[in-house]
Amino acid sequence: MLKKILLGVNVAALLVVLFLTAWDQSSRYSVSLYVKPAAAQEIRNTRREVKESDVVPTAEGEEGTPLPIPDLKINGVAPFYDRPNATFYFSIADDKNSWPDLTFTLDGENPEGRLCFLEDFTRESRSDVLEASSRIPFMIYDGETYRNFYLTFSTLPLMQVSLHDLPEGTQIHESLKDAEEDVVRLPEDVENNYEERLSEDAPIRREDSYATVTLLDPRGAEEERKYGEVFVSEARLHVRGRSSVNYPKNSYRMELLIPDEQDNSLLIENKVPLLGMRKDGDWILNALYAEPTKIREKLAAEVWLNMNKDVQTPGEAAGYRVEYVEVFIDDTYWGLYGLTERIDAKMLGLTGADETKDSDRLYWSIADENQWWKEYETPETPYYSGGYELRYPDVISEPYEEWWRPFRDLVRASREDAVADREAEFGAIADINSAVDYYLFYQAVTGVDNVIQNTYFIYRGDTGKFTFMPWDLDQTFANVWQGDMPRLTAEDYGVIDQFRFWWVTKRMIRENGSDIQTLLRQRLKVLRRDALNEKNLVRRIDAIEKELDASGVLTREGSRWPLGGHTTNTSALRQYVVGRLMRLDSHVRSLPQNGGGDD
Repeated sequence: MLKKILLGVNVAALLVVLFLTAWDQSSRYSVSLYVKPAAAQEIRNTRREVKESDVVPTAEGEEGTPLPIPDLKINGVAPFYDRPNATFYFSIADDKNSWPDLTFTLDGENPEGRLCFLEDFTRESRSDVLEASSRIPFMIYDGETYRNFYLTFSTLPLMQVSLHDLPEGTQIHESLKDAEEDVVRLPEDVENNYEERLSEDAPIRREDSYATVTLLDPRGAEEERKYGEVFVSEARLHVRGRSSVNYPKNSYRMELLIPDEQDNSLLIENKVPLLGMRKDGDWILNALYAEPTKIREKLAAEVWLNMNKDVQTPGEAAGYRVEYVEVFIDDTYWGLYGLTERIDAKMLGLTGADETKDSDRLYWSIADENQWWKEYETPETPYYSGGYELRYPDVISEPYEEWWRPFRDLVRASREDAVADREAEFGAIADINSAVDYYLFYQAVTGVDNVIQNTYFIYRGDTGKFTFMPWDLDQTFANVWQGDMPRLTAEDYGVIDQFRFWWVTKRMIRENGSDIQTLLRQRLKVLRRDALNEKNLVRRIDAIEKELDASGVLTREGSRWPLGGHTTNTSALRQYVVGRLMRLDSHVRSLPQNGGGDD
């Protein structure tokens, strides 16, 4: 008798579990929205199809306007819309294998009888749907018409850039205006002609465009982000880059703006820790167009950060961070971007712009022209000389050559033939440990683009010395310059044995080899245990690849920009990283015979 009672209790418990499981599955929707094929066909047979190419009629003789985007919300949040493909996008957190609860509304109401899915996607594997970048079909209909749509999920943050004119009477705060707009900063032969090189249909150009930026970030409520799932800000954007402006997909500088509390007509900087990065209002949207794996920029930036995680200089960040985001511009899917922190005076804590003697300075290499130190006595413009640009201070006073004096001294100590004691002179103007780190970094990641350009030279007035920092790291790990469109760069794993010299350290290595050799070997020994350990780097490649694959974004990127760089096979990249680091060991052991690289 007792056994029968226990058996009955167990059966009842099992039924409760089955009921709760079934209830949980059905609760993924607030209403039942899936319809079987016969019901969907009935809707089509009894109603007229409205296509995305249709327009809303206007006054006679005027062009019609595009159809309105339905007021669809998922869990109270409006998904982003890609009008050319009639596809809504929604981001969900990548922290579980099962589907989250999804509640749909249309015009703020229960959509049953007005919206139906043609596939019950929640019965399929969540990871399979996401990784395949599935376009889930659904219809919105009424008594007379129906309209076809698709829904795509991602695990990456999504950003909508809605362009608009600056409202009449709105002003930009003085601190955000460009300094001395009438001053020639770069020579004519160095300045880019953006209008000639940009695509005719580029939605954002060199002059500022204003927009409302909406960020859909499923992790936005976390402590390091703090802005909730949806973040909205005004912004201004313009195209950035040099050779990359030839591409149909451009990179942008984005400054977040917010009305001043005391004067709503005045826009000031809106500082926010986007995607868990620094709290700032000034960002780069990096197009990642030409780099096939979309991994290198983020990986190389992380390598530099790890090499410099113990930076002690007050106010100086160790480097910049990159986080992935999918961008929409005016209801058109624009693809994968790297939201990137800017290297600027704020990041580096630069001060003293009013006093030449004690001021910090920030120089940036556009394209090194191998000038000698005396030529910096007469800079070509106040802000440019010999392939280098003075980025901080923004405004300098005469005599302009005084602002170039520290860089002139660095060039002399590094390049001049007749320097009696190069080690002493170099040590007086440059932080030798920073130079050693930079040398090891660009050799480790094969930063071919950072040897002649894309290097920041940071001069601090209080120490009288330079430190160094890399920028724009897509041409790393064997993604090298080819010079031919449509991409200008391509993977070439044959460069694994190439070690190029850097003018800053070339003569030091050749002429004062013993001391700098010791520093290089000691530092590399430390770095090979962590930041330049091949197992650690391969693990990071795996993790970044998993992040991209889990979202399905590489499929969307390939469809949106078919002429860009695309590969999903990263095995060659892993092999290259391991082989390159082994060769770096041999390279450093062989110094100074090769002078630090090939001439």
